[in-house]
Amino acid sequence: MRYAYEHMNKPLTIGIVSTVLALVVIGEAFFLGTQYAAIDRKATSDDQNSQDQDAEDVWIKDDSVASTTPSPIKNPTPVPAVAFAEHSVGYIGCSMTMNAVEGYQSEGGTKLWNEIADFGGGSISVWAGLVQTAPAYWNGFEGILAKNPGTKAVWMELCTSVKKANGGTSDTYENALIMRQEILKRIPNAVIYVSAQPSYTGGHVCGIAGADGPSKMQEIADRLVAGRLAQKGPVLGPLSTAQIVDGCHANTSGKALMGQQMTAFFDR
Repeated sequence: MRYAYEHMNKPLTIGIVSTVLALVVIGEAFFLGTQYAAIDRKATSDDQNSQDQDAEDVWIKDDSVASTTPSPIKNPTPVPAVAFAEHSVGYIGCSMTMNAVEGYQSEGGTKLWNEIADFGGGSISVWAGLVQTAPAYWNGFEGILAKNPGTKAVWMELCTSVKKANGGTSDTYENALIMRQEILKRIPNAVIYVSAQPSYTGGHVCGIAGADGPSKMQEIADRLVAGRLAQKGPVLGPLSTAQIVDGCHANTSGKALMGQQMTAFFDR
């Protein structure tokens, strides 16, 4: 009877052991499969990142920046630009900004920095840090700031470019807030004056800014002023076709016009 019982239970014991071993094997396979899948996903992600790094004008942040935008600090009571000492007003912007500053200096203006920065191509998205070249712009700003430690204010000209990788769609109000915040990181409590890039007469379109570029920049500037996040800066232009050299940038006459508008705002 005992012999029969023992032999009867051998198949049962073997079956249980086989089942356990099968479950162990299946579990190990699932674990390895998961690991290989994770490695494969990482490799795919790394390949994509490598491709992105090879692209011209690489975008390094998501365009949806509103969630990461710092809470803005309101500007203090409006301060007349003429209240500032010589070379105590910095500036950021684009090549049009450089044109205006050149004209400003030619017209005898003294409140802005005396140095002509290399800010060509400095659209809102660039200053907001959305492209790999952004550090070079801020390094240039900081270099001039170091020469002018008494800087108390900054003129922020808003520019856009449809020639950029995203066609200018990141030159937004939200990114202008980041641009502004970056100024305040470097010059706490700075008074910020904001302007849009100049407009043109007769419906002329600058191929870099696009048909509605100047008006879009003006809308953003107006919104910053309305929210007391910046003070209204000089209104530049409009430039006629006789005052530009390449469909966009100012010639000597155009620089003189903007220079007069700048000195009227900052120096008189």
